[in-house]
Amino acid sequence: MTVLRLFNFRSFNASNCRNLLTSKHALNNGEEQHAAYSVLKGKFLEKIGVPLPPKKPLNPYIKFVKELRPKVVQNQPDLKATDIVKVMAEEWRNCDPELKKSYQKKFLLEMQDYLAALEKYNNSISKEQRDLIDAAKVKQKKHLEQTKILAKQEELGKPKKPFSPFLGYLEEKKAYWKDGNYQAFLKEMSQEWKNMSDDLKQKYVMKTKAQMDKYKEEIMKWEERMIREGHLDVVRSKNILGKKSKKTPKVVEQ
Repeated sequence: MTVLRLFNFRSFNASNCRNLLTSKHALNNGEEQHAAYSVLKGKFLEKIGVPLPPKKPLNPYIKFVKELRPKVVQNQPDLKATDIVKVMAEEWRNCDPELKKSYQKKFLLEMQDYLAALEKYNNSISKEQRDLIDAAKVKQKKHLEQTKILAKQEELGKPKKPFSPFLGYLEEKKAYWKDGNYQAFLKEMSQEWKNMSDDLKQKYVMKTKAQMDKYKEEIMKWEERMIREGHLDVVRSKNILGKKSKKTPKVVEQ
Protein backbone atom coordinates (compact mmCIF):
# COMPACT_ATOMS: atom_id res chain seq x y z
CA MET A 1 0.00 0.00 0.00
CA THR A 2 1.43 3.38 -0.94
CA VAL A 3 1.57 6.38 1.36
CA LEU A 4 -0.86 8.26 -0.86
CA ARG A 5 -3.56 5.59 -0.62
CA LEU A 6 -3.35 5.67 3.16
CA PHE A 7 -4.49 9.23 3.26
CA ASN A 8 -7.75 10.95 2.41
CA PHE A 9 -6.93 14.27 0.75
CA ARG A 10 -10.32 15.66 1.68
CA SER A 11 -9.38 15.52 5.36
CA PHE A 12 -5.94 17.14 5.11
CA ASN A 13 -4.73 18.72 8.36
CA ALA A 14 -1.63 18.79 10.55
CA SER A 15 -3.03 16.15 12.90
CA ASN A 16 -3.51 13.69 10.04
CA CYS A 17 0.05 14.30 8.90
CA ARG A 18 1.34 13.48 12.40
CA ASN A 19 -0.79 10.34 12.46
CA LEU A 20 0.64 9.30 9.12
CA LEU A 21 4.18 9.65 10.42
CA THR A 22 3.42 7.20 13.21
CA SER A 23 1.44 4.75 11.09
CA LYS A 24 2.97 1.26 11.32
CA HIS A 25 1.60 0.34 7.91
CA ALA A 26 2.98 3.42 6.19
CA LEU A 27 6.38 3.33 7.86
CA ASN A 28 6.71 -0.46 7.78
CA ASN A 29 8.86 -0.21 10.92
CA GLY A 30 11.45 1.73 8.94
CA GLU A 31 11.33 4.73 11.24
CA GLU A 32 12.33 2.62 14.22
CA GLN A 33 15.48 1.54 12.43
CA HIS A 34 16.11 5.08 11.23
CA ALA A 35 16.12 6.24 14.87
CA ALA A 36 19.05 3.94 15.57
CA TYR A 37 21.12 5.87 13.04
CA SER A 38 19.77 9.38 13.50
CA VAL A 39 21.00 9.65 17.09
CA LEU A 40 24.56 9.05 15.92
CA LYS A 41 26.78 11.60 14.28
CA GLY A 42 27.65 11.23 10.62
CA LYS A 43 31.37 11.07 11.43
CA PHE A 44 30.84 7.93 13.51
CA LEU A 45 28.93 6.21 10.70
CA GLU A 46 31.65 7.15 8.23
CA LYS A 47 34.31 5.85 10.62
CA ILE A 48 32.78 2.36 10.71
CA GLY A 49 32.08 2.43 6.99
CA VAL A 50 28.32 2.90 7.21
CA PRO A 51 26.73 5.29 4.68
CA LEU A 52 24.52 8.07 5.99
CA PRO A 53 20.78 7.28 6.04
CA PRO A 54 18.42 9.18 3.71
CA LYS A 55 17.10 12.45 5.09
CA LYS A 56 13.51 12.53 6.24
CA PRO A 57 11.49 15.17 4.33
CA LEU A 58 10.33 18.30 6.14
CA ASN A 59 6.70 18.21 7.19
CA PRO A 60 4.36 20.72 5.46
CA TYR A 61 4.39 23.30 8.25
CA ILE A 62 8.18 23.27 8.70
CA LYS A 63 8.71 23.55 4.95
CA PHE A 64 6.24 26.46 4.79
CA VAL A 65 8.03 28.21 7.65
CA LYS A 66 11.45 27.65 6.09
CA GLU A 67 10.31 29.29 2.86
CA LEU A 68 8.39 32.10 4.57
CA ARG A 69 10.89 33.09 7.25
CA PRO A 70 13.31 35.08 5.01
CA LYS A 71 10.40 37.20 3.76
CA VAL A 72 9.12 37.88 7.27
CA VAL A 73 12.61 38.86 8.48
CA GLN A 74 13.14 41.10 5.45
CA ASN A 75 9.79 42.86 5.82
CA GLN A 76 9.94 43.15 9.62
CA PRO A 77 13.66 43.19 10.60
CA ASP A 78 12.96 44.44 14.16
CA LEU A 79 10.85 41.44 15.12
CA LYS A 80 12.16 39.18 17.88
CA ALA A 81 12.63 35.48 17.15
CA THR A 82 9.60 34.55 19.27
CA ASP A 83 7.45 37.09 17.41
CA ILE A 84 8.65 35.76 14.06
CA VAL A 85 7.45 32.31 15.07
CA LYS A 86 4.05 33.73 16.01
CA VAL A 87 3.75 35.54 12.67
CA MET A 88 4.57 32.40 10.69
CA ALA A 89 2.16 30.30 12.75
CA GLU A 90 -0.57 32.83 12.03
CA GLU A 91 0.31 32.80 8.32
CA TRP A 92 -0.03 29.02 8.28
CA ARG A 93 -3.40 29.14 10.03
CA ASN A 94 -4.71 31.67 7.50
CA CYS A 95 -3.03 30.04 4.53
CA ASP A 96 -5.15 29.33 1.44
CA PRO A 97 -6.47 25.75 1.87
CA GLU A 98 -5.43 24.87 -1.67
CA LEU A 99 -1.87 26.09 -1.05
CA LYS A 100 -1.75 24.15 2.21
CA LYS A 101 -3.03 21.05 0.43
CA SER A 102 -0.26 21.39 -2.18
CA TYR A 103 2.37 21.41 0.59
CA GLN A 104 0.80 18.35 2.18
CA LYS A 105 0.50 16.45 -1.10
CA LYS A 106 4.12 17.16 -1.95
CA PHE A 107 5.12 15.99 1.53
CA LEU A 108 3.38 12.64 1.05
CA LEU A 109 5.08 12.13 -2.30
CA GLU A 110 8.45 12.89 -0.69
CA MET A 111 7.60 10.50 2.16
CA GLN A 112 6.87 7.76 -0.34
CA ASP A 113 10.31 8.24 -1.92
CA TYR A 114 11.92 8.50 1.52
CA LEU A 115 10.42 5.23 2.79
CA ALA A 116 11.54 3.41 -0.32
CA ALA A 117 15.06 4.82 0.08
CA LEU A 118 15.04 3.96 3.79
CA GLU A 119 14.06 0.35 3.11
CA LYS A 120 16.84 0.06 0.54
CA TYR A 121 19.28 1.64 3.00
CA ASN A 122 18.32 -0.71 5.86
CA ASN A 123 18.80 -3.73 3.58
CA SER A 124 22.30 -2.50 2.71
CA ILE A 125 23.49 -2.46 6.34
CA SER A 126 25.31 -5.62 7.45
CA LYS A 127 24.71 -7.36 10.80
CA GLU A 128 28.18 -6.35 11.99
CA GLN A 129 27.45 -2.71 11.19
CA ARG A 130 24.09 -2.92 12.98
CA ASP A 131 25.81 -4.37 16.06
CA LEU A 132 28.33 -1.50 16.07
CA ILE A 133 25.53 1.06 15.70
CA ASP A 134 23.45 -0.55 18.46
CA ALA A 135 26.45 -0.61 20.81
CA ALA A 136 27.16 3.06 20.10
CA LYS A 137 23.51 3.92 20.66
CA VAL A 138 23.52 2.18 24.06
CA LYS A 139 26.71 4.03 24.99
CA GLN A 140 25.24 7.36 23.92
CA LYS A 141 22.04 6.68 25.87
CA LYS A 142 24.04 5.96 29.03
CA HIS A 143 26.04 9.15 28.48
CA LEU A 144 22.85 11.22 28.11
CA GLU A 145 21.36 9.63 31.23
CA GLN A 146 24.54 10.36 33.19
CA THR A 147 24.53 13.97 31.97
CA LYS A 148 20.95 14.38 33.21
CA ILE A 149 21.87 12.88 36.58
CA LEU A 150 24.86 15.22 36.95
CA ALA A 151 22.66 18.21 36.14
CA LYS A 152 20.07 17.06 38.69
CA GLN A 153 22.75 16.52 41.33
CA GLU A 154 23.99 20.05 40.82
CA GLU A 155 20.44 21.41 40.97
CA LEU A 156 19.85 19.55 44.25
CA GLY A 157 23.01 20.99 45.76
CA LYS A 158 25.33 18.00 45.77
CA PRO A 159 28.57 18.86 47.63
CA LYS A 160 31.55 19.27 45.33
CA LYS A 161 34.44 16.86 45.67
CA PRO A 162 37.66 18.70 46.61
CA PHE A 163 40.61 19.09 44.27
CA SER A 164 43.53 16.66 44.31
CA PRO A 165 46.76 18.05 45.84
CA PHE A 166 48.12 19.02 42.40
CA LEU A 167 44.86 20.63 41.26
CA GLY A 168 44.74 22.53 44.56
CA TYR A 169 48.25 23.79 43.83
CA LEU A 170 47.26 24.67 40.26
CA GLU A 171 44.16 26.55 41.47
CA GLU A 172 46.36 28.59 43.78
CA LYS A 173 48.82 29.40 41.01
CA LYS A 174 46.09 30.41 38.54
CA ALA A 175 45.89 33.73 40.36
CA TYR A 176 49.32 34.55 38.86
CA TRP A 177 48.45 33.37 35.37
CA LYS A 178 47.82 36.11 32.84
CA ASP A 179 46.14 35.82 29.47
CA GLY A 180 48.21 33.69 27.17
CA ASN A 181 48.86 30.08 26.27
CA TYR A 182 47.15 28.08 29.02
CA GLN A 183 48.67 24.82 27.80
CA ALA A 184 52.15 26.28 28.25
CA PHE A 185 51.18 27.51 31.72
CA LEU A 186 49.82 24.08 32.64
CA LYS A 187 52.98 22.39 31.40
CA GLU A 188 55.10 24.77 33.47
CA MET A 189 53.02 24.15 36.63
CA SER A 190 53.19 20.38 36.09
CA GLN A 191 56.97 20.58 35.92
CA GLU A 192 57.10 22.73 39.07
CA TRP A 193 54.94 20.20 40.91
CA LYS A 194 57.11 17.33 39.71
CA ASN A 195 60.27 19.04 41.01
CA MET A 196 58.69 20.14 44.30
CA SER A 197 60.02 18.56 47.49
CA ASP A 198 57.80 16.17 49.44
CA ASP A 199 57.81 18.56 52.40
CA LEU A 200 56.32 21.37 50.29
CA LYS A 201 53.81 19.01 48.68
CA GLN A 202 52.67 17.87 52.10
CA LYS A 203 50.96 21.23 52.64
CA TYR A 204 48.63 20.55 49.72
CA VAL A 205 48.23 16.88 50.65
CA MET A 206 47.06 17.78 54.15
CA LYS A 207 44.74 20.48 52.84
CA THR A 208 43.13 17.99 50.45
CA LYS A 209 42.79 15.42 53.24
CA ALA A 210 40.98 17.91 55.49
CA GLN A 211 38.69 18.92 52.63
CA MET A 212 38.02 15.27 51.77
CA ASP A 213 37.08 14.41 55.36
CA LYS A 214 34.62 17.31 55.38
CA TYR A 215 33.31 16.28 51.96
CA LYS A 216 32.63 12.71 53.10
CA GLU A 217 30.51 13.98 55.98
CA GLU A 218 28.61 16.39 53.73
CA ILE A 219 28.00 13.84 50.95
CA MET A 220 26.67 11.26 53.41
CA LYS A 221 24.24 13.78 54.90
CA TRP A 222 23.21 14.94 51.42
CA GLU A 223 22.63 11.40 50.15
CA GLU A 224 20.60 10.49 53.25
CA ARG A 225 18.41 13.53 52.58
CA MET A 226 18.07 12.56 48.92
CA ILE A 227 16.93 9.05 49.92
CA ARG A 228 14.35 10.48 52.31
CA GLU A 229 13.06 12.82 49.59
CA GLY A 230 12.89 10.02 47.01
CA HIS A 231 15.72 11.15 44.70
CA LEU A 232 17.26 7.67 44.51
CA ASP A 233 18.64 8.23 41.01
CA VAL A 234 21.22 10.76 42.27
CA VAL A 235 22.51 8.57 45.10
CA ARG A 236 25.31 5.99 44.87
CA SER A 237 23.75 2.53 44.67
CA LYS A 238 25.82 1.13 47.54
CA ASN A 239 24.27 3.68 49.88
CA ILE A 240 20.74 2.79 48.73
CA LEU A 241 21.47 -0.91 49.26
CA GLY A 242 22.98 -0.11 52.63
CA LYS A 243 19.81 1.70 53.69
CA LYS A 244 17.58 -1.13 52.54
CA SER A 245 19.66 -3.85 54.16
CA LYS A 246 19.49 -2.36 57.66
CA LYS A 247 16.78 -4.56 59.16
CA THR A 248 16.14 -5.40 62.76
CA PRO A 249 17.69 -8.81 63.42
CA LYS A 250 15.32 -11.56 64.38
CA VAL A 251 15.58 -12.94 67.90
CA VAL A 252 16.17 -16.68 67.87
CA GLU A 253 14.55 -18.45 70.81
CA GLN A 254 16.78 -20.88 72.63
